[in-house]
Amino acid sequence: MKRILVLSEIYWPEGGGAELATHLILNLLKGDFDVAVITGTKQPERLDGLKYVYSELLNTSNKIQLWRNLVVLSNMNWFINSVKQADILYIPRISYPIIPLAKRHGKKAIVHLHNYQPISYHSIIFHSYDRNPKENLFHQIRGSVEYEILENESVLRALGSGVATPLNMLSIKLIQCADNIICVSKRQTKIVLSGMPELAGKAKVVYNPLPEIPFLGKKVVEPMFLYIGGSSYIKGVHILAKASINLLKHAKAKFTLTKMNNGMWRSVFEKLNQVFSNSYLIYETLHYEEMQKLYACSTALIMPSIWEEPLPFAVAESMLTGTVPIASSIGGIPEIVQGTLAEKLLFTPEDVNELVDHMEFMLSLSNEQLFDIGLSLRQEVLKKLDKEVLKEKYSEIFG
Repeated sequence: MKRILVLSEIYWPEGGGAELATHLILNLLKGDFDVAVITGTKQPERLDGLKYVYSELLNTSNKIQLWRNLVVLSNMNWFINSVKQADILYIPRISYPIIPLAKRHGKKAIVHLHNYQPISYHSIIFHSYDRNPKENLFHQIRGSVEYEILENESVLRALGSGVATPLNMLSIKLIQCADNIICVSKRQTKIVLSGMPELAGKAKVVYNPLPEIPFLGKKVVEPMFLYIGGSSYIKGVHILAKASINLLKHAKAKFTLTKMNNGMWRSVFEKLNQVFSNSYLIYETLHYEEMQKLYACSTALIMPSIWEEPLPFAVAESMLTGTVPIASSIGGIPEIVQGTLAEKLLFTPEDVNELVDHMEFMLSLSNEQLFDIGLSLRQEVLKKLDKEVLKEKYSEIFG
C-alpha cells in the first residue's frame, strides 16, 4: 500500500473550499492508501485510519513567514524521516518549498491548485483577465496592490503585497519540480497554463468531490435569496448590494446574508433595512450545517463573484441541496451548471441589470416548480461529480 504524506497548513473544518476538498479527497483515498497529514490546525476533523500530526511551524497565515518556517521544518529529523517513509508528497495548499526535499529523496510530488497561486501572488485572477493574458512584473505588482485595497481595505497590506509579489516567481520554479499538478476545472487549467505553459504535460483536471448533503426539499415560505460571500469585494458584495436595491424598489423579497463580519458592509445593509422594511437578514458567522439548512428555505443562491473562481463549492452545494444558483459566468461555474436551468441564469460579471432580471424570473416560479427544478439540479450535479468516477481519477494520479 502506497503511503501519502499530506502537508496542509490549514485543515478542515478551518479554512474554506480548498480545505473541505482536501478532506473529501482523502476520504476517497483512505483504505487504498496509507495517509498521514501534517497540519497547522490543532483540531482537524479526523478521518478514521488517517494519522494527523500538528506542527506549530505551519500555523501562520503569513506566506513569507510560512516559507521561512518550511525551511526550518525541512531540516528537522522527524520531518525528513516522514518524507523518506512516504511514497508521495501531496501539497493541497502552498507548502511548495518542501517539493525539492521530496524530489531529493526520490518521492513523487503532487500539487493541488485550488486558486491561481503560481501566477498570482494573492492567488486571485479577476474576470477581466482575458484582456491581459500576459502580464509583466509591473502589472502583477499593481494587481497585488489593487487586490489588497479593494478586498482588505488596507494600504499597509497593499504596500507589503506589492513588495513581496516578485517572490511568486519562486512559486513557479518550485511547482515546476512537481510530478503532477491537479486543477479543479478546465477554465482554471487554461488560465494557469497561459502563465505557465511548461506545465502542460503535468496538469490534470479533476473536479472536487461532493460533501454528503441531504436533499431537504424546498420550504420557501416567502421569496428569499441567499448570499454567502460575506463582505468580500471579490465575491461581489457590492454587486449584491446594487442588485438587491434595484429589485426591492419594485418587488417583495428577503435577502439572507452570511459571513458579514466587515463593519462597513454590515452598516450598509443595516441602513438598507431601515429603507426596505428589514429585508436583509444578516449573520456574522454560521456553522457549516446551519448554512446548509438555509438553502432549503431559499428561492435561489446569489453568487456575483468578480474573480475566476476555479470550482466554487457554493455552486455545487447549492445544486446538491436543490437550490438554483444565479451566478457570474466565470471560472469553473459554467462547467458545473452546463445543461441545467442554472446555465440559463448565468450572468455577465458585474452586470447588475442582468442579475436583477434573473432574480425576477425566480420570483415568478411556484414552490412546486422550485421543488422540481431543485431535484433535477441535484441529480445533475451528482451525475457530473460522481464519487466513484472521481475516486478512480484520483487513485490513478496518486497510483
